[in-house]
Amino acid sequence: MDTAPSTEPPARAPGDGNGHRTRAELYEALQSDGQQLAVRLVRLLHRMADRSGMNPTDFQCYTLLRASGTMTPGEIADSLCLSTGSVTGVVDRLEAHGLVERAPHPLDRRKIAVRLLEGAEATLGPPRRACARP
Repeated sequence: MDTAPSTEPPARAPGDGNGHRTRAELYEALQSDGQQLAVRLVRLLHRMADRSGMNPTDFQCYTLLRASGTMTPGEIADSLCLSTGSVTGVVDRLEAHGLVERAPHPLDRRKIAVRLLEGAEATLGPPRRACARP
């Protein structure tokens, strides 16, 4: 049987033959692992929000304020990739639940600052295991 020699390089095992992965393989693994991590974090966020009785967006804002401290609505909008109008609704709901308050900005009287109220964590009740499957 006559066969023409292949012009394609022979298939190689992953890596460089010495047990090391190539830069492209490492990049692909990082991208894949990063996407899996992002999906798991979103699932965790939704479970935690559900257990807190808040919707995921409100819970993200609450968590952002816990981690970052007092912020303006514009800063919240930038951090959560929301419109400032959406942030107004989120802050209204958090304020109605006794979790945050609006206060004059300490350096710019044209702005307001949103901050967690003391005892906001107690308002939500004791933390529950967010990792447990329902």
